[in-house]
Amino acid sequence: MKTSDKPTDAELLSGLAERLQERQDALQQAALVHDELRAVNARLEAAERVKGQFLSNIRNEINNPLTTLRGFAAAIADNPDLSREQVCQMASIIHREVGSLSFQMQNIFAAADLESGLVDCTRTRWSVNGLIAEAVSDLRSAALQKEVEVCVEEASRVVGVTDSAKLGLIVSNLLHNAIEFARSKVTVRVGTENDEVIIDVIDDGPGIREADREHVFDRFVQLSEGSTKSHPGHGLGLSVSRAFAEFIDASIEVRPSDCGSHFRVRLPLGDDRLGGEPLDEADQFLFGVVETF
Repeated sequence: MKTSDKPTDAELLSGLAERLQERQDALQQAALVHDELRAVNARLEAAERVKGQFLSNIRNEINNPLTTLRGFAAAIADNPDLSREQVCQMASIIHREVGSLSFQMQNIFAAADLESGLVDCTRTRWSVNGLIAEAVSDLRSAALQKEVEVCVEEASRVVGVTDSAKLGLIVSNLLHNAIEFARSKVTVRVGTENDEVIIDVIDDGPGIREADREHVFDRFVQLSEGSTKSHPGHGLGLSVSRAFAEFIDASIEVRPSDCGSHFRVRLPLGDDRLGGEPLDEADQFLFGVVETF
């Protein structure tokens, strides 16, 4: 007798089970790929929404001050009989709007440089006291308009080495946000600890929920948007600040606070022997003072 070449029932069942397992594995892999594609699509849709919201914000934040500038400039040019007081009032508004527009453009240009990879770091000697004083002075009219008191508590003279332009924009963004959200007072506190400079910007506004403390640094994101948006801005300032902080070996974080918001910047003092000219006696008035307005 010849031995039959037909597979046994056990072999048939084993082959069927193997094919079934391969099919299940293929279906499972396809499901994973499908889920990944859905997640990517969801992220793309979210990015499009964020981009659309950002462009809408940008249009409003730039058009509004430009409209104001054109209106008041035309009023001054077309009305030669305006009193000196009226001209001064209009000029003050123009000055404030130009400052606001310039500040916004700094963040837009900084974000564009970050996106294109054109950011470099230029380290020079810097005075934290002078830098804080300049940021406060630039935002003085915004604080006065909102009737917010800005109190600066500075340590004695602090000089270090970093990219002062980037640090200045970081401080300006934090101070601008604090003034915008404060109810009545903003405190800027400067100190040193373990060869680091500590800059605290504290306001008495509504504060930031713990769940949003990292979210506020996301690019183009604002905690209130659309019809619920109650504060101007385009969601760039804090993201630019964190990116610049990384460039200068600094850190920026939201600190726990019982009332209002508390942002802290830490950065190394750097090697004071590097770069820059020594500060002269004219700078002495900037150091070791408490300023309010």
